[in-house]
Amino acid sequence: MTEPSAPVAARPTANEYARAVSGDAGRFDWTEFERSLLSRRADLLAPWESALRDLRAPRRASAWRGAGVFVLSIVPFVVPGLLVIGIRTDQPLAGWLAAALVLSLAHVVFRLVQLRAARRGAAPDAPQGLVLAGVSVAFAVLAAVLAALIAIQRPQPLALPAAAAAVAMAAVLVIWVVAERRRSRAAGTADAAPGDAVGALRAAVDGLAPNDRAAIERDRDGALELLVRNGVCSDAERRDAADAPLGGIARWAWAAGRRASDARG
Repeated sequence: MTEPSAPVAARPTANEYARAVSGDAGRFDWTEFERSLLSRRADLLAPWESALRDLRAPRRASAWRGAGVFVLSIVPFVVPGLLVIGIRTDQPLAGWLAAALVLSLAHVVFRLVQLRAARRGAAPDAPQGLVLAGVSVAFAVLAAVLAALIAIQRPQPLALPAAAAAVAMAAVLVIWVVAERRRSRAAGTADAAPGDAVGALRAAVDGLAPNDRAAIERDRDGALELLVRNGVCSDAERRDAADAPLGGIARWAWAAGRRASDARG
């Protein structure tokens, strides 16, 4: 049994790539096709590469990351509840205070990491995230008050550290909310100089001169027609690829592949 052919590497133009894979669908790859299409423009190729990095990350890792972000985001709501439960149990508070201290510090680190990512150009958080963080400030302050009351009424070694950690959590939340609101206002809309990789690619494509855009589109359309004639891709795939925004063919192909994989179970 013969081994499958390796995909053909990118060419200087999409038409050259289409001729290189002529009659051999097993050597065709949509990502290499789009790399060939954009290779004449380094100002498009670099942001296109960056925009594809998230597609190469394992799907499960992305799901775990999203779950972790959610859990850390609701920590300010959890800490006051832990302290209230501890106060009402009439049992030693060391364990409850330790949990409150650790969770508060974890949230502080989480927000500091987000602030660092913002300085490196990450996209502003969604409005829902800002609302959640704004409400969280009040709960963080409540946690600080509860820990301070414990320190006064039922002195515990960890009461003051827990109160200080809650104050730090409230402070970093305020800083983060203010910073995110400023970044959101500066961005104006999602189309105005976005900081994420996909947005940077969109901005680069929007900045193309009309004649440059037309040349890329002619190269794309001619190459797609050649691929269909040579049996490398279907007419439906040609239409979908032509309808994808410039720089979005590999992303479209990835999404189509995921849908096909999910349909197979």
